Amino acid sequence: MTDFISILTTNAPAWGVTLTLVIAGLIVAVFLLNRDNRRLEAAQTELRKELSDIKEKIYDKFEKLADKIDDKLNKIYDRINDMNDRIKGS
Repeated sequence: MTDFISILTTNAPAWGVTLTLVIAGLIVAVFLLNRDNRRLEAAQTELRKELSDIKEKIYDKFEKLADKIDDKLNKIYDRINDMNDRIKGS
């Protein structure tokens, strides 16, 4: 234990420089991580917008398909009603 303390006290300037470099490195690392985090958030926002656009397109396609099916079914019902009217009329 005494050897460790003597190393710390005899090399105090070196430890100070090392500690300063470590703290500076941590500050730079936090800065870089924060910058990368902002980039990721921007990319996520862009992806959410693109997914929303795709979702709207899909809903529009299904809505058009549902309208076509509804039109076809209405035509079929009209034909059935016409046939029923012919059968009742004869």
